Amino acid sequence: MLRRYADILESWKGTKYLDGHSQKGVGVDCVNFVDRVWNELWDMKFPTLPEYPPQVSLHNPHIVVRVGLIMRNRYPIYRIRDPKGFDECPPGTALVGMLKRSGRKWPGHAMLVGPDGKSIWHSIEGSGVAQIGDFAQRWNIARAWVPKEKLCLQD
Repeated sequence: MLRRYADILESWKGTKYLDGHSQKGVGVDCVNFVDRVWNELWDMKFPTLPEYPPQVSLHNPHIVVRVGLIMRNRYPIYRIRDPKGFDECPPGTALVGMLKRSGRKWPGHAMLVGPDGKSIWHSIEGSGVAQIGDFAQRWNIARAWVPKEKLCLQD
């Protein structure tokens, strides 16, 4: 399963960042990237997430919360409370970076812990889908979501 996860991530590499999109090789934003990878990894047949305005995390955090609820309903997940970094999160964990808006924290960026348990995979404006090292440590990671029955991505 770990090899499959690595192959799926590699197949998305280079897909450009495109708000509200979810098509491999064409364009994907951060939350659709997490959704489509999990969907493919566990052979789910969920439709793409509903369309939402560009840069929604910056302008309408309430929509972001609704999208998060859709994700939690699709994939039974549990939250790792207050992760100190992504080093305690298993491969496949979705990390949510937070932004401060109006004195409150709102979800701002979704990422996945890579198959090595150390790298981060995400889709971000400017580079699209890419693997990076310590990017998550530069974000205020306030949420780490691990799919319940899918914890062991072992081969």
